[in-house]
Amino acid sequence: MERSGLYGFLATIFRSEPTQAQIKGMKSPSFQEALGGIDLGFTNTDETVLARDLAVEYAALFLGPGGHISPHESVHVDDGGQLLSEATMAVKNYIEACGFEYDPDYHELPDHISTELEFLAEVTDRADCDILLDVNNVYVSAYNHEFDARAYIDAVPASRVRQIHLAGHDNNGTHIIDTHDHPVCEDVWDLYEYTVGKLGAVPTMIERDANIPPLPELLAELDRARKIEAAVLAKQAGENAA
Repeated sequence: MERSGLYGFLATIFRSEPTQAQIKGMKSPSFQEALGGIDLGFTNTDETVLARDLAVEYAALFLGPGGHISPHESVHVDDGGQLLSEATMAVKNYIEACGFEYDPDYHELPDHISTELEFLAEVTDRADCDILLDVNNVYVSAYNHEFDARAYIDAVPASRVRQIHLAGHDNNGTHIIDTHDHPVCEDVWDLYEYTVGKLGAVPTMIERDANIPPLPELLAELDRARKIEAAVLAKQAGENAA
């Protein structure tokens, strides 16, 4: 499943409670692979039972009563948590400025999360572009927003990646700033090794925008990237030959 398909699926299940057909699709090998090995925990559960339980969960999360979670962006980004605020119109104006139109039969608010996910699905599908994968950015974002960097790498469509970037950053403990003025850290090297294992040989560039060290230090980092790639590919070749 390409990323556009995953966005489209998420748009569907945020719009209404999952159907038995959708649940069956979630159990498929292609969907499980798209999740990067994340275990949803219901592979062997009956679809009818799951549909009933998830309908209850959907109602509790998004419909209320009580402290339900609004699926509208304006509630979460504007002061006061109001519907139909500036954020609502900002989303509508942006989507329409990109050349998309709301279906005349669409009766939800313009900033419903399902609509935003549909927009991402369309943009991803229509762009048909290749990817510059910045492994350092993935690590920084995963650290700051507390998600699994390797799961993110797993979800990247390998056939689209044409170049990998590495860089250093400024780790402030509670957060990281992507500054490109430090050597590549060990955690990013580890993530790069994992990425090569997933994507294979991809041209790699190391970025350094400030605090430029002597040339031999830069070349040493470049040499390390080459050695990591060579070691991973050699290991995979040996495993395939066995």
